[in-house]
Amino acid sequence: MPSLDETASVQLHSPHYLKSVAELGDARDLVASRDIYSTARVKLVASGTRFDSTLYEKLLNHRLLPSIDQCVSMEGLVDGRSLEDEAAIVLLDPRLANLKNAGELLGLFSAIPLHPAIAFKLTVMREQRPELFQHSVFVTLLASHLGREMGLKGRQLERLATAGLLHDVGIMHVDPRLLERSYRMSDIERHHLYAHPLTAWMILNEYAEYSTDVLDAVLQHHERLDGSGYPRGLKEGRIGLPGQILAVSEIVAGRQNKNDAHDRLRLGTILKFNSRRYGRQLIGHLKVFYREDGEQYLCTEDEKRQTGEKLDRMNSILASWSPDQASFPLGNFVQDRMDSLKIGLMDAGLISGEKNAILPPSGEEPEACAEAGILLGEAIWRVKSIVGEIRRRWPEIDGEADLPKYASVRKWIRDVERILSS
Repeated sequence: MPSLDETASVQLHSPHYLKSVAELGDARDLVASRDIYSTARVKLVASGTRFDSTLYEKLLNHRLLPSIDQCVSMEGLVDGRSLEDEAAIVLLDPRLANLKNAGELLGLFSAIPLHPAIAFKLTVMREQRPELFQHSVFVTLLASHLGREMGLKGRQLERLATAGLLHDVGIMHVDPRLLERSYRMSDIERHHLYAHPLTAWMILNEYAEYSTDVLDAVLQHHERLDGSGYPRGLKEGRIGLPGQILAVSEIVAGRQNKNDAHDRLRLGTILKFNSRRYGRQLIGHLKVFYREDGEQYLCTEDEKRQTGEKLDRMNSILASWSPDQASFPLGNFVQDRMDSLKIGLMDAGLISGEKNAILPPSGEEPEACAEAGILLGEAIWRVKSIVGEIRRRWPEIDGEADLPKYASVRKWIRDVERILSS
């Protein structure tokens, strides 16, 4: 499997993005603003040609120089005013209702520098992937709120807003199916998804308007303080505050889709469980999203049954790994990740002391079962992430080589997958 850097380099010439641009040309007046050449210096499209789907097949097998974003033009590009208008609409989202002085954040959008090629890319996103565009605006608002709460001002806040708006431009170069909730990705497709922060970094690095602070935050928006993120697996101390802010803003934007009691309980429970991965200080500024005075959520009988099943699965997973298996570097890696998971479970009160088993939720508190179900679901997701991280870092784990250093981890992966599929 190619490295993430190699994959990101290939994604710069993505057929998925080219198709989005061509389909936009079917609906809008898109014109080649210059001659379009391949990297082999073959002229493919003359300046002044209407750009639409009829050109897709012609360009599909060529790498373009310069990028397609620098070769086409249209009216009505995204600009500061239209971004402010979009942000004002997003602010009507009830999830943002409790942000204090949120209207003051709107002015940041007009301060975001937009190179014409990036303004075009955002326009393609707005027209062809509106859910991604709205997500980016939502993340920008939330990240700017967090930045303000953390004491960022002036240029620092403007750069954070810039990174928030542009953090997912790399996603435009990934197959849209990978973002569908029901779609089951293959390992190579997941590899392409993991590369998108690098793709975004490579795109923005072409333009002097975007400072190192912006580039670093975009690159780091999927990193985690415990080193479990991607694309670099950076740990606390190597992840800048803007990157940390974008990471937790993405979690809130992606996981909270409604504004009801259960959704708020779920978000708060997940954030607190992952406080060591996202940063306790940042999470402390997000209470307006997950807490309302006097609000309670009670478990249904079906949820109680599901919580019991998750409890059994998670206890089986915890019992499937022993420190004795950590005799090789890969085993040490699993031990480190499992220790981190158990610390989170201890912080959440599901494991007490040195015990290696999760206790059934107490029935004394009305929300105990609901919180336990959410925590156990998140813990199971974390285990799946550990398995995915192993395969990402050590793709040879699924190869033919029967090396002793892989044996215990291979067995553990098989045990985990058997438990989760039961």
